[in-house]
Amino acid sequence: MKSHLENALDYLLLAKQESQDSSFERSQMLNKAIENISLLLTEPEDSWTPPNRHDFLIADLLIEACQ
Repeated sequence: MKSHLENALDYLLLAKQESQDSSFERSQMLNKAIENISLLLTEPEDSWTPPNRHDFLIADLLIEACQ
């Protein structure tokens, strides 16, 4: 089963691809990414790990998607 982080990354990459096709589909993908990030942020504290390269990639994609 994929982690919330992996799912968020998948949805952000899809949103990036959809950005040229349909703003509605792009919006749906961004909402799914945000859902997965929210799930990740509400996980128990003892399961927290320091940011890694994927976290920074997600942050970069979120910034790009919001511009």
